[in-house]
Amino acid sequence: MDNPKLNPKLHVAEYKRVCNECNKVWHSLVERETKLSPHACCCSQDSRESPFLAGVTDQTRRNMQAKKDTLEELRKCPICGSNNYTETIIYYEKK
Repeated sequence: MDNPKLNPKLHVAEYKRVCNECNKVWHSLVERETKLSPHACCCSQDSRESPFLAGVTDQTRRNMQAKKDTLEELRKCPICGSNNYTETIIYYEKK
């Protein structure tokens, strides 16, 4: 959360998306999408290219692709499948 007044232990941030094609509104947690982001990978390029880790590397690639696919689905309209949407971030207090 970028807002300095918001504490992640006390607040939840979510994307509110509105499809520009069919006007469907859907929500997705910012924290979930951040964890699925390709920038959240913890492996260095050197460790992914090690010949001793070939099996692990294949599994890592599959895991990264699964995260990418999930993230793409979260960012698609659940009704018409469009990627044409507007989004705002909404903050809530945790209960």
